[in-house]
Amino acid sequence: MTTSRGETILVIDDEEIVLSLLQRSFERMGYRVIAASNGAEAVEAFREHAGEIAGVVLDLTMPKMSGEQVFDALREIDPMVRVILTSGFSEQESISRFGDRSVVGFIQKPFRPLKIIEKAKSLFNLRDGS
Repeated sequence: MTTSRGETILVIDDEEIVLSLLQRSFERMGYRVIAASNGAEAVEAFREHAGEIAGVVLDLTMPKMSGEQVFDALREIDPMVRVILTSGFSEQESISRFGDRSVVGFIQKPFRPLKIIEKAKSLFNLRDGS
């Protein structure tokens, strides 16, 4: 099993068990994780750490701010931010809610943590450790 060289991932999900599972899974692979349980917290964390964050794993449906609102706020801070969207809705339904805004990937819930890590490694251009 390969590990990272410490890149930072922002994980946003209002379900505590999902957030915790993703955080532990990414950390086991050597990534630094900033975890946010709602959109407002996520935007603040991204603003504070934008230069360090390799990519974002974003839940579509959350309280306080929707996934679309969070995505737009992150794009205002960094127009090149890479976002993988997660949702219990289908990919077509979820992505259609974003209109012409582009996310780099989608994972439907429920998912296996290793699947999302592999997708993140590919889409965020994360490095493997040696």
